[in-house]
Amino acid sequence: MPEVQTPSRQAFKEAWNATCSAAGDNPTLLLPQGKTFLLKPITFKGPCKSPSIHIQVSGDVAGPSNLLEWNQAAVWLDFHYVDNLTIDGTGRIGGQGSIWWDCHTNRDPAMSFAFCNGLVLSGFQLFDNPKKHIHTFKCDGAVISHLTITAPKESPNTDGINIAESTGVQIYNCTIGTANSILYQYTTGDDCISLLNGTSNVNISYITCGPGHGISVGSLGRDGTVGIIVEQIHVSYSSFIGTMTGARIKTWQGGSGYVREISFKDIILDKVKIPIDIDQFYPNLINQDDQHIQVSDVSFIGVHGTATSPTAIVLKCTRPEGCTNITLNDVNITSADPGKNVEAYCQEVHGASTNCTPKVPCLG
Repeated sequence: MPEVQTPSRQAFKEAWNATCSAAGDNPTLLLPQGKTFLLKPITFKGPCKSPSIHIQVSGDVAGPSNLLEWNQAAVWLDFHYVDNLTIDGTGRIGGQGSIWWDCHTNRDPAMSFAFCNGLVLSGFQLFDNPKKHIHTFKCDGAVISHLTITAPKESPNTDGINIAESTGVQIYNCTIGTANSILYQYTTGDDCISLLNGTSNVNISYITCGPGHGISVGSLGRDGTVGIIVEQIHVSYSSFIGTMTGARIKTWQGGSGYVREISFKDIILDKVKIPIDIDQFYPNLINQDDQHIQVSDVSFIGVHGTATSPTAIVLKCTRPEGCTNITLNDVNITSADPGKNVEAYCQEVHGASTNCTPKVPCLG
């Protein structure tokens, strides 16, 4: 990063207050190029006077390097009730998260957006944050594009993007996990993208993910959560490189609700451990008779590439009805180890498969 400037939390507060209270169209808060701003946890709160707000990140932002400087705050950059907020630019936002990774503490995301409809995030880089990098809650109509998000492999739960209680979201042209084009050097330490409860009508495309844990619906239903609704999630034209899983749905037993109308289409795999994974026993529970979240109308179409595990497809569902209307079409997954074969495992799964390698025994 460029030369570090003096701590700037108060300056940010004053700049935000001036921007948020400004009249006129689209007032802008500018972070100039060539400077690094040290910033302790801060809340940017609306609603603002202007119908739209712009933050241009041309310089760099660095989080506190001392645990005590976090002042017990859970979120680093916290945005509330700011509609039509655009954050873009070519700068970098780094949370200096390594001071937290050995603690394994339950920290909240580095950048959190709540009740920010019409949110636009584009262009900048996020890296080395304490835990999850971006989390949205009740941010309808968000557009997230052209971001680069990285964290070292040993960093715990450093998800790339979490979407919760939001609808009409677009995520595209993002690189999550791979830095400087050096294959396998960096990873986000969990899901590249995760879709959480209350999320619907999400289109995800042209994502390079990996290493990491793939793109996941869930996990959902922990601690007996009821009323889970996740639907109309569509992932396409994306690549998984060295990930633990690729296209994934994970639910806890004991929860209730439904996951439906999910599609993964035109997916490229490179040395993925388990490329296709539906798991209603997450994390490794075995009680078949527990209440569970219904999973239905899920398709995997045009999924091609290599797996590092002997079991490349895992479809593991619970009784009584299991997972319904599960479709695999034009799936060709082979072993990353030449000369070895891969297989599929399925349990209580109903649907169909055509032109599928490996063959899925319970889908014909």
